[in-house]
Amino acid sequence: TSYASIGLVLYQKEDYKGALEEFQKSLHICQKTLGEEHTQTAKVYNDIAVVLNKTRDHDRTVQEYQKALRIVEKVKGKEHMNTADIYHNIGRVLYEKGDYYAALSEFRKALHIRQTVLGKEHPHTAQLYHNIGAVNYMMEDFNGALEEFSKADKVNKLVLGRKHQYTINTHAWIARIKREMDSRH
Repeated sequence: TSYASIGLVLYQKEDYKGALEEFQKSLHICQKTLGEEHTQTAKVYNDIAVVLNKTRDHDRTVQEYQKALRIVEKVKGKEHMNTADIYHNIGRVLYEKGDYYAALSEFRKALHIRQTVLGKEHPHTAQLYHNIGAVNYMMEDFNGALEEFSKADKVNKLVLGRKHQYTINTHAWIARIKREMDSRH
């Protein structure tokens, strides 16, 4: 809708309150014309979640992502990439919130789908190995973190090459984990 377009412009201008108002108008129209169980309705819920995340309203962000998730799972299926993306986004919000156990659960759901759909050696799968590694690190499970970052490193080297920023970033994490482990012995 035009409201969604205006919402996007306001979002890009960092007017999150205005963007939220426009996306909510768009949501109302989608619900009225397309119904609650339409992918466009799910997209607007997702857009609202993105805006709310910028305002650091983690709980409402997760609620909006979950509304989008319910629709996407019903319409596209539980093993669809859009489903994985929403699980991933929920995991990122929960990670930012410091709710590491819940973030880990969401990341693992996304990982399962990405491994099934894309395979174990895809950059989007590697991104989840990386994120799971970061959660493990924050929970001080350094062995688990090292294992996940090593998986990410293997995929990144294979698919993206040694000089890609993701590979370099993964190497930095691995070095950080090893330093942390050495300092504890």
